[in-house]
Amino acid sequence: MANTEYASPQIASLITNEPSNRLCFDCKLHRVSWASLNNSIFLCSSCVNLHRKLGANVSTVRSLYIDTWTDEQLKYLQCGGNNRLNELLSIYQGKTIFINLVLFYNSKLLNFHRDSIKSEVTNTKCPVMPNAEEAFELSEKCDKNLVNELIKKRNWCSLRDIVSDVYSGIKHKAGGAIEGIKEGTNYAINRTFKIFSLSSNSNDKAEKEDVNSTASTKESS
Repeated sequence: MANTEYASPQIASLITNEPSNRLCFDCKLHRVSWASLNNSIFLCSSCVNLHRKLGANVSTVRSLYIDTWTDEQLKYLQCGGNNRLNELLSIYQGKTIFINLVLFYNSKLLNFHRDSIKSEVTNTKCPVMPNAEEAFELSEKCDKNLVNELIKKRNWCSLRDIVSDVYSGIKHKAGGAIEGIKEGTNYAINRTFKIFSLSSNSNDKAEKEDVNSTASTKESS
């Protein structure tokens, strides 16, 4: 779709001027057509389906094309974007881990991220960043019954979904069947798990980031 078809010029600018916002934050493969407002990330039409099930307090989704956006809602996206959350995750570098996307978005770290974005939009006190030991524990704010229900359904993609993802990769990948199978398999994994690195020294990094955030808040006030 052309940039003129986005819901607002601000959204068009966020997509065209920031390469990391052009591909879905979750699968890293498909072009974006949705945004998770409170997580301040951009999503494709497939990955947004999980976000709809997470609950509005965890992920409030809006279309980049057909929904009407208020100035405050646009500010949520302008304060964040895919790169901001990627930078937050880069603080926790080291050992590679797999985490179910349901747990990921209900974790203390993502709750911190949402509260951090909100504090900038509403000009309120910045929250404290969790350390490595507790970052991926369930947030106290999450609905544990809903989390358990969603995990049962999403721990593994169904065979039908995997076949569909691989077929889509073969159909659309210019590099042929082998590259298509690789892309489809990666997509099947990425829309079920979040894969990134967690370091043993992330406590120090997190503390440093928190000190910097606190200092910035004091300066702005």
